[in-house]
Amino acid sequence: MKHVPISARETAKQDTAIVPFAIALAVIVALVAAVRLPFLSNLLLGEEGSHAYLVVGTLPVIKGLDAIFIGRLNGVDYLVFAEHNMLMYDFVDTIGRGIGRLVPLCRDDSIACTSTLSRTPFLIMFLIAAVIAFLPLRRWLAVGQPAILAIQALIVLFMLTSPLMVGGSIQPQIDGSVGVMVAAVSAATIISAATLTGRARFLLWSLGGVASSLGKSEWALALAAALLVTSAIALAASYDKSRHELNWVNARPAVEVCGSILAGILLGQTLVLLRSPTAYLAGFALMREINAMQLSVVAGLRQSWPLAYPVFALACAALLLMALRLRNLCRSRPEIVAITGWACAITAGYVYSGWSGDGFPRYYCPAAVLLVVGLVCLLRDVALPRIYSAFVVVLLLAGVGRNAASLIGAYRTGSSISSLPGTPLEKAEANYLELARAYRGVPVLEWSAFGIYFRNIDWVAVDMGRQAGIEFVQEHRPEVLAEYEASIR
Repeated sequence: MKHVPISARETAKQDTAIVPFAIALAVIVALVAAVRLPFLSNLLLGEEGSHAYLVVGTLPVIKGLDAIFIGRLNGVDYLVFAEHNMLMYDFVDTIGRGIGRLVPLCRDDSIACTSTLSRTPFLIMFLIAAVIAFLPLRRWLAVGQPAILAIQALIVLFMLTSPLMVGGSIQPQIDGSVGVMVAAVSAATIISAATLTGRARFLLWSLGGVASSLGKSEWALALAAALLVTSAIALAASYDKSRHELNWVNARPAVEVCGSILAGILLGQTLVLLRSPTAYLAGFALMREINAMQLSVVAGLRQSWPLAYPVFALACAALLLMALRLRNLCRSRPEIVAITGWACAITAGYVYSGWSGDGFPRYYCPAAVLLVVGLVCLLRDVALPRIYSAFVVVLLLAGVGRNAASLIGAYRTGSSISSLPGTPLEKAEANYLELARAYRGVPVLEWSAFGIYFRNIDWVAVDMGRQAGIEFVQEHRPEVLAEYEASIR
């Protein structure tokens, strides 16, 4: 593998390839959407109902800091504090809900229609994020090297058709939709700055930092860490040992890029803090709580591997490509190093936490889109021997084939591809219907999805825990407490 300088002729080709690029992008987005359409009516499972509640119906439902749907008693819906940056939930409650109202795929009270209406806004947010992420990549395509161009395209196709990204994009949750959008907007803004000059570049880099702060706190922290490491490497690589002095000309690009983005992160964090100091601090408290659990890294990795392995594979490939010319990249393309490092930092952070949530590793979705962006950019000026290029193309095609086989299998067997992956959906729906038929006024203990489908039935979220659920019923429906306790023994 070697570095191939980009010629003026190739740059001109990239500049004039707007129409072919637009057509290719439209085809990819259409294909990505088509792969997901068969799963939009999948039954909501687990915690999906708590976020679906933010997009179904006509009016916003968030009350102060309460955004997570956890029960209904006496016909009154109750929400609790999300323990995260509230801007994400505000966005889903307003923009996500509005998107859902604009796409009338169905309008009835059936379980299938309710599922479709719950998932569609999250899918559309994901598709918008994908377009935003890939628009700046036109200038990073290896138009003069067909083999590398094919690898770039297949990387995009491989990741976006992976069960992780398909499931994450239709899951009523934050990471696979809003999270991907935060990462996409930030990365696209940072990359686009390279096409500008003067103060406009600094403004765009700073805006990229602000965008990274509009999601979970750990995402912004991961980017900040990647920027600091990139800057440190660039400074070390620019130090002239013979003269014992720093070559500022070489170090300046990295300092300008990383400093501007860090300033944007600081501003973004301030905005999040101003929206709600309580929510801002709760995000850090939640990270400490998970760390205090001392969950097994090996067990968490083993559980997430079947779905998250594409992220790990691309992260290794990206690190290898960077390691071969890290010093030069940190000085000449610090923004690409930072974006790729950001993805790896997010991935490493979640691996270290050992957290598996509901069994679906949606937490890797923002890192996945960042890795695609980073790899496409890193590959632009790389030349591979023909045999290596052919091997990588075959490997990626095999990966796409495996993705297709997995999704087809899940569709044919009627299994969940998002929360509680592999759960038979027909059996879960039958359980919901049986609980609804047996309802006699005593609150049902179930996941939040149950409350989305049956609007006239009182229920308590199973993930509240037994004691918290009992106290919840005691506070709001004490007259049925004894019967409720008896029903959950």
